[in-house]
Amino acid sequence: MAEARADSTERVIDTGCSELLCAVDDGGVAIVTLHRPEARNALTMDMKRALWSLLPALDADPQARCVLLTGSGRAFCSGGDTKRMQSEGKPPSLEDR
Repeated sequence: MAEARADSTERVIDTGCSELLCAVDDGGVAIVTLHRPEARNALTMDMKRALWSLLPALDADPQARCVLLTGSGRAFCSGGDTKRMQSEGKPPSLEDR
């Protein structure tokens, strides 16, 4: 995440997933961080579900004026976590989301 100013405050939002972090700063920027640097922030099913729930909540939040999606560590996101895909099963269809 960007370095916070000494006079800034941020409101942390619980995403329900330790691998997806979110905070809204006092300027209205919702910073959503993919937090699996050891796996280059590859998306897991839990992260996808949390993101699916988080984005509409941020849209409805009057304090969140824009969303910045970023990743922890050296990479933004390497895509889906192929090592976990087999054990996590098939993602829900669009109709089920």
